[in-house]
Formats: sequence, structure tokens, C-alpha cells
Amino acid sequence: MHRVIGLDDKQQWIKVIKENYTQALIDKQQSLKVQSHDNGIVSTSKEEIEESDKLEAKTKIFARLLKTLAGAK
Repeated sequence: MHRVIGLDDKQQWIKVIKENYTQALIDKQQSLKVQSHDNGIVSTSKEEIEESDKLEAKTKIFARLLKTLAGAK
């Protein structure tokens, strides 16, 4: 994963997912849970990712993860 953290190329993310994830994990239904902190108040939102293309769903989660990691610098 370290080789694609700085990349913005979706095709590279798909390649990493295919090489490193099992098909069972790719096919698994995913949910997204986001916590935000504002003036000491913590709010949480959760959503199920409803995509017919499971690989596309994984790339969206991957993009969100990389965006979050990049913002933590």
C-alpha cells in the first residue's frame, strides 16, 4: 500500500486491491463510518456502500482512506 499512498491514479489502486485482497473481501458488503470532532462534540455518521461493482466500492473506500491520511500530516 505504501507505493500508492501518494498516487492519485485509480487504476493503480485497483491493481493493488486485486493483488492484495482476496476475492471474498472484494465481494464483501462495505460500510463507511465517519467521526467528526467540532468544539468537543463528536458526531458519527454511518452509511452502507451500495455499489453493484464491488471493486469500484473498494476504490472509493481506498480514496477516502488516502485522503484522510494525507490530511493528517
